[in-house]
This record gives sequence, C-alpha cells and structure tokens, in this order.
Amino acid sequence: MISHNCRCEPFVVQHTDPTTIIKTIVHWQHQRGGEGHCLARVYFQSDTNLKINTLFVLLSEIRSNPRFTGMGADFGDVANALITCLHENKLLVLDIAMTDIYWIAHYGRFSSYDAVGDDTFFHLALAWDGQRFQDLQKEQPLSIQAVQATLSSLNILELESVYQALEAIGWTRHNE
Repeated sequence: MISHNCRCEPFVVQHTDPTTIIKTIVHWQHQRGGEGHCLARVYFQSDTNLKINTLFVLLSEIRSNPRFTGMGADFGDVANALITCLHENKLLVLDIAMTDIYWIAHYGRFSSYDAVGDDTFFHLALAWDGQRFQDLQKEQPLSIQAVQATLSSLNILELESVYQALEAIGWTRHNE
C-alpha cells in the first residue's frame, strides 16, 4: 500500500444507517524521527455497489503524543498511515478517489497540557501523487458549525467529544 511502519489500534466500527464510523488511534513514523499518534475518526456512506459517496476524516491531536511528533508537521504521513491501516484491516475496501477525501485537523484542550483554547478545526488540502499523500498544500480554518454541517450531511447529529471517542475505543493514555 502507501505507507510502512504504521498501525492503527484499537479500532471501533459503528454502523448507524447509512453512515459507518471508524474510530482508531493511528500511529506513524514521523518525518522528524520517532513515532507519532493521533485520534482518527472516519465517517463514510456507500451505495449498494460499495461506492463511497462521502469520506470525511477528522484527525485530533491528543496530548499523549509528544510535541516533537505532532501531526501538524506531518499530515501527509498521517494520512498515508491511516489509509494503509484501514486497507490492511479491511475496514476500507470501498471505492473512492483519494483526492475526494475531506480531511480535517482538530485541536483543543485535549491536545496539550498547556492552556490552549477551545476546539479549533482546519480543512486540510493534501497533495496526492497517485501513490501517496504528500505535504499539506493548504489549510483553511473551519468553524464548529461548518464541521457540524458536514457531519449532519452524513446523518450524524453532533460531534462526539475527543474524550468520548477515546473512551469508546479504550484508549487510556490520553490522561498521561
């Protein structure tokens, strides 16, 4: 596939007709050295031919990940690791163009022990070379209302908090 030295664990898959939600901690080899990890939530709907109509990925920086290996400096590798893990675990075997994935970065009080503000979201435009995601081309701030509108289009009524998502997958390191 497109990435090596990556893993996603644990996984939780929820089916809320017609949307599938995958929650996991994605681990990747950071370009600065060492391993990075973040919470990934993948939302998608598919038709009867297994064609994905919408794929929405929300990547949340969590405080158990060392600053040196933060996702903000390595979005292409995070994306490659996540897609590889989803394919290897047969969680994403549906048909979608990689350029059609809607990527969002998410930061907030759960991202650091330092005093940081409320939830902040950025739409990420990642370059795709036909084999791998490359560097970030552009990021655009998003309001919580814009994120909620996207989720609403997938029949998700509200964004689950990072702490709820981490608890759902059994990740306890966020309290370290």
